[in-house]
Amino acid sequence: MENAMRAVERGMSQRKTSERFNVPRRTLRNHLKTGSNFRKLGRGSVLTKQQEKDLVTRMMRLAEVGYPVTLKIARHQVFRFCEANNIPHKFQIEKETAGKAWFKLLRKRNPELSIRKAQNMNPARAQKLNKYIYFTKLESILNEIDLKNNPERIFNMDEKLMQVNSASPANSFSKKGCKAVTLSS
Repeated sequence: MENAMRAVERGMSQRKTSERFNVPRRTLRNHLKTGSNFRKLGRGSVLTKQQEKDLVTRMMRLAEVGYPVTLKIARHQVFRFCEANNIPHKFQIEKETAGKAWFKLLRKRNPELSIRKAQNMNPARAQKLNKYIYFTKLESILNEIDLKNNPERIFNMDEKLMQVNSASPANSFSKKGCKAVTLSS
């Protein structure tokens, strides 16, 4: 196609070019009109590639810090994003969600995403995973009860992990290959 487009630009007629390069004349004309030799089949995606990349990055980041995005929430948020930014879409307006087929195609376009069932995590343990929150609270507690100056008053104890949330967690997005997806209560 590139060679055919260059031949027409050099002055060869479209009819001769289509015969010589065995390209339909209508196709050649369309490619010359758009200036692109890229062939795209089917309907385009609702979001741009950059918007989809940002969405996928955000979903993987949230899963890493203990707040994986469920399918239902993700579909609803994409719908709200399109509505807020006046992006034309064919989503379900009465349900205010993006379609299941759209998310299936999103996963196909972004193979680094996987759907996993998240494991519940004790809120206290989840908070400890966030180092900023944990050490900020720890410092304030150490100052409050004067343990910074008296470390001999600190005792080590085992903790017992108890499941706080009894409901089964929903399927959620995470990075492909991630060992454990945890859900903070």
